[in-house]
Amino acid sequence: MKQLIEGKYFYQGDFIFEITESNKISILNEIKKIIEIEKEHLIENYRQGFIQVYTETQAIKLNSELDYLYRLIFNEIFNLVNLKDALRSAKKHFLKKDDIIYSGRNVFKKLYNEIISRVYVMLMDKKTAYFLKFKHLTLNIIFNLPDNVKALVFDKNPPLEFKEALKAKNIFFIVTPKKLITNKIYYINIFNQEIIEEAVVSSFEYKMHKKNNLILGQNICLAGENQIAKEVDFILVESDRAYLLSKGMISYKARSQFYKELYQKNPNRKIIISLPKLDVLFKYHYIDNDYLFDEVLLSKYFYLYELELKSIFSHYHENIMICLPPVVDDTEFKYIKLQIHTYITSMFKRKVKLGLSLETETSFEYIEYYKKYDFVLMNIDRLTDETEILENMNEAELIKEISHINQRLKIKFKPLYIMGYPIYNFNFYQKLVRKGFKNFIVPRTHIEEYYRFNQNEI
Repeated sequence: MKQLIEGKYFYQGDFIFEITESNKISILNEIKKIIEIEKEHLIENYRQGFIQVYTETQAIKLNSELDYLYRLIFNEIFNLVNLKDALRSAKKHFLKKDDIIYSGRNVFKKLYNEIISRVYVMLMDKKTAYFLKFKHLTLNIIFNLPDNVKALVFDKNPPLEFKEALKAKNIFFIVTPKKLITNKIYYINIFNQEIIEEAVVSSFEYKMHKKNNLILGQNICLAGENQIAKEVDFILVESDRAYLLSKGMISYKARSQFYKELYQKNPNRKIIISLPKLDVLFKYHYIDNDYLFDEVLLSKYFYLYELELKSIFSHYHENIMICLPPVVDDTEFKYIKLQIHTYITSMFKRKVKLGLSLETETSFEYIEYYKKYDFVLMNIDRLTDETEILENMNEAELIKEISHINQRLKIKFKPLYIMGYPIYNFNFYQKLVRKGFKNFIVPRTHIEEYYRFNQNEI
């Protein structure tokens, strides 16, 4: 298994896009494509709940105003020499209209960052393998990065939404205080999360353990990822990643086809489907709302969940499990679970296991109050991000705390499936194994080596 990823380091400071006669037309063409795509998506985004207007008529009017926005940008690009100045000037004129000042502001924020990121990618070298560090990073930049970007470099632990976006793009990230040199070749050891200057493959340090029945899972979201490692026992579908990678434009036809292919290729594997989580989707659409589920959010975003559930059950698979989004508290979990269960049984005549997302401070501290779930999905990144007491713990303390949860769930015979970036570190993974954790969701790059360890072959 390949332990090292090679890349040339590059630091991207302030984006300065000078508009010249040689690039003016290509930049305008790219902007036109972006606005046309937004026009295609906007009404569907409204139905999904991500455009902050009250009626579809208002959404249609806002959609028509995007042609006006392109004309403004077109004129400004011919008057100014800096892309950012042109966009800011166009924004000032665009938001003068009273009927679009609120909803239009959020749409423009997304378009602005999409344009900046797409033009940046359009102009960058797409052949060299890169480790990039950004002074100003956005979700749009991450989702538009080409395949030759192998990792992003951070001074400190990045925000949760960046981690989730990088995971969706299959891009590693590394946190290091080192001052790296631009255009110098470095290597990342994917099993200990370190960046090094020489291509030295370190041997695994591990303590002998008895061969036991550990279970590995692989997470996917789109049809192109349907290449599942042979060592995988189960699959986790993170459906919100599909919405992000497709810029929020998901159709029933596309999702139904995804599940059809997934079920046909994996008839005997357990498939856990995590219903869309709203936090990163809110960040992407510049919506400043609480993302934890309750009765109000379920009602507002039911169109989104209905589409996903119809797609899930458009084809048959014997062994489906569904994990509910993170909720406000145990009372709301009971309500959401009942609504989803009732919808599935009445619409599709199916009975499936429903799981609890353990990734909030409330669910962590008061898990005893949550009732009648069939399994638990724990995302260590999300849990530590949301739980202040865990965020400030060292590794040993963190493992001790989550091990307590694991033991309590074992007593209840509720399986715990665990995931998150700390598991990418081989030493952390070993410690969880020794603590009795059993079900792991690991990246495709790690599966073969972790499987060998599970079989006591290393």
